[in-house]
Amino acid sequence: MELKSDFENKLLKRRELLLNFHGTGISFADARKKISEKFNKDETVIDVYNIIGKFGRRVFEIFADIYDSKEELELIKNMRMNKKKKEESKEQK
Repeated sequence: MELKSDFENKLLKRRELLLNFHGTGISFADARKKISEKFNKDETVIDVYNIIGKFGRRVFEIFADIYDSKEELELIKNMRMNKKKKEESKEQK
């Protein structure tokens, strides 16, 4: 696993990571586990939100955030869910 980008977002109290994984495939759970091992963080504070792979290539881009605490992670996830629910209710009208 190769680190491509590492940005410290102090406002949201997280590290925003972009990593490359070389292999046949990777799941979100496996990515979370490998990131926790690489950065010596608990898996509960890691949010892997996207894995991009192209057909025929064995390189996957992993987008993940490492939060300072589990509470910060839950707060941001709840904000995302509330925003998504509001957008869905607007579309139904």
